Amino acid sequence: MQQHRFFTDALLLSYLVVTAAAFTVTMTDWMPSGFLQAPIRYSYGMMAPYQGASQYNRELQLVGYDDKGTATPIPLDSYFPGLRGEKNSRQLLDQFIDLSIENTGPVYRSFLEQIRDHEHAQGRTYASFQLWKERWPTDARGYRAGRERGVERIFLLRFP
Repeated sequence: MQQHRFFTDALLLSYLVVTAAAFTVTMTDWMPSGFLQAPIRYSYGMMAPYQGASQYNRELQLVGYDDKGTATPIPLDSYFPGLRGEKNSRQLLDQFIDLSIENTGPVYRSFLEQIRDHEHAQGRTYASFQLWKERWPTDARGYRAGRERGVERIFLLRFP
């Protein structure tokens, strides 16, 4: 019984230390070094999974091309249900540390294969797809308000 209580107390104390450290990261942007970094990053991600300090809003865009080359925008909302922060985090592969095309390319390619199969099952056949992300400045007036100051397109992938 004594061992059980010791284990429970140690687990609770560890949780409180990591959570307090993650809260400190949230409030100060200071990350301690050492062995606590991994659990603190995990705990911080659980506390504020879609919090970011970016000066830009980002959104994934997909266009399908038929055999004649006609472009059709494909809305991604049905493929990424959820609120905007969660949806964008999953679409833009924010969980990857290195967002280079070498790392994200195979994931996006697999994603486009699944969309191609789903669209085909719905009777919409495309010869190819083009995927890019749009980026525009954040604005206090709302998520899309900064688009009027210009949208940057960042090409990601053409498939197949």
